[in-house]
Amino acid sequence: MISRLCSPAEFTEAVKEKDYPEIIRLAEQELREARNLPWRGVDKGKRECIIAYGTFLRSFLFFMRGSGIRPSSLSDEDFQLLRPVCERLVQKGQFIPEVMDFFNHP
Repeated sequence: MISRLCSPAEFTEAVKEKDYPEIIRLAEQELREARNLPWRGVDKGKRECIIAYGTFLRSFLFFMRGSGIRPSSLSDEDFQLLRPVCERLVQKGQFIPEVMDFFNHP
């Protein structure tokens, strides 16, 4: 698992230099692993963190797969974590430049 702490910032930092297919593969793998984290004996705070991380990863995948829609389930702060990932993909010619418009409009 990339982020043992279920941190969206840690995940996006780890994938931002990757190519698009690798980013999608890693996000899908991370989501599977997050779903398999143990629930028994885990305190409520950690459980909520795991749930929030899963929501982030699903929303990340939804946006990255080219939905053309900003996920409403992401806070502004979490959505901005996608910006460096998208910027790199635009630089590599793997995303269209217009995707950056999502980050300029609240």
